[in-house]
Amino acid sequence: MSTDDYSESQQPSKTQRKKEALALQKLGQQLTRYSHSQLTKLPLTERAVIAIIDYNRLPNSHGAKKRQLQCIGRLMRDCDFQSISHAVNQLQIGSPDPAPIESHAMQLCDRILQGGDSEIHAIVDSNERLERQKLRQFYRDFSKSEEQQYKIRQKLLAYLRPRIA
Repeated sequence: MSTDDYSESQQPSKTQRKKEALALQKLGQQLTRYSHSQLTKLPLTERAVIAIIDYNRLPNSHGAKKRQLQCIGRLMRDCDFQSISHAVNQLQIGSPDPAPIESHAMQLCDRILQGGDSEIHAIVDSNERLERQKLRQFYRDFSKSEEQQYKIRQKLLAYLRPRIA
């Protein structure tokens, strides 16, 4: 059916279409926190799952992640918003306790700040969501300034928590 077949009152306004697109993009951003196995349990198209996995592999430079989120939002149009939202809520109800994530983040933080480059390489190889350059910067800043070490440790933990969950 073409847009000429609809009367003007039946067509959603541009503002409404934009709100729907932003809602889909926001849901897509929320889905980027899930693992591949969790994503396959959701009623998503295969292309949407692949785009979400690709998002996690991208560096955060030159707006690459922002463009990928827009792509995910477009792909989400082919999916049922209500069923995905319901499935996400069900996954969140059964989500694990945050305490193990916190302890794992602290262990990684200690390994990075004490081990340096060798530990950073091992950690980045095992977790593709972490950026080697960013971890090295945290390590250098931590080594330079003793009075700023607590603050740098907290920033590193804040960086690690969402990426290892």
